[in-house]
Amino acid sequence: LQAARYVDAMNFAHGIRARALVSAGFIDRTCPPCSVYAAFNALPGPKRMFDTPRHGHQHAPDFVRERLLFIDQELGLAP
Repeated sequence: LQAARYVDAMNFAHGIRARALVSAGFIDRTCPPCSVYAAFNALPGPKRMFDTPRHGHQHAPDFVRERLLFIDQELGLAP
């Protein structure tokens, strides 16, 4: 439990330089939205938040589609 204090995405986000697409489920009990937003705000590079107010820890179907489009764009595969 003591180590869990340090294993938080916010503690590592400052080192991420890649573009990021982040999703926050507003009823997520595993990764509460406030911790997701803390990590998101610490990202120094280009970033975009995809809110899913009606979802918990699972990915919303809309986010899955958005994630695939994001990856295609990053790889230069999207029109």
